[in-house]
Amino acid sequence: MAHPALVDLLLAPSAPGRATLADLLLGITITIGIAETEAVHHEIRAAHAQATPRPLPLLADPVREVRHRVAYLTGLRTGHEGLAVRALGERALSEPDPLIAAVMTGGVARHDVAGRAAWLSGALASRHLPAVRAATAWGFARAGLPWTTEVTSAVAEAREHGDVLNGDVIEGEQWRWSDNPLAETLIAMADPNRAAEICLRLTQSEDEDSAECGAIAAVALLEEHPHAYPAFGPAIAATRAHRGTHIRSYADDLDALISAADEGDHTVH
Repeated sequence: MAHPALVDLLLAPSAPGRATLADLLLGITITIGIAETEAVHHEIRAAHAQATPRPLPLLADPVREVRHRVAYLTGLRTGHEGLAVRALGERALSEPDPLIAAVMTGGVARHDVAGRAAWLSGALASRHLPAVRAATAWGFARAGLPWTTEVTSAVAEAREHGDVLNGDVIEGEQWRWSDNPLAETLIAMADPNRAAEICLRLTQSEDEDSAECGAIAAVALLEEHPHAYPAFGPAIAATRAHRGTHIRSYADDLDALISAADEGDHTVH
């Protein structure tokens, strides 16, 4: 298979097109989940597990794109998970790029290995990057770990910086671990009033990506907690008043959820 050969090339500092090589390696890694036959699936997994330790030093590579791709392929590992998680955890808290650090943090959270809960608890500390803290809170939700006031504070404080997970790390590249990490995190938080405040802060943003993230999260939260709709009034108003046309369109979805909740209340009474 080409997998070991690609790793050899990627590990050579003078090799041309190393970012492209990292892309190819990540693509091979992703095919593990979509292999059409069990035989192919087994072959890919075996090569994947065998190659796991070798690219780990590239998590500190000077080329940003290489670090980014290697962070993802390390988080996707299906062999040597403990080794991969330790490498991600060691690098994540010193990684200078906020969103690559968040990719590494999410990679730690994805694997149920010894020490994960303790590492995530430590990553909540206020000295860490907002993107790391936001990814850590998502990790608590993903792992089903006990929710604490420290996690809630980390979510709120990180989100003061906008949509810190879904921005572009590399042009055209979004955070792969979740389509809507904010909604997943806020649902796990189980505090609709605080969640509504965070959605409001985002929907008031002039940055349309942040505002859209807040509106989408509000929709997901009201689907999950329909009777919490009174708390979302300000966020809905901000969504309706936003200068972005496509942001304002989410107000209709939110209104429909509120109407459905109202009808349910009248039916009960």
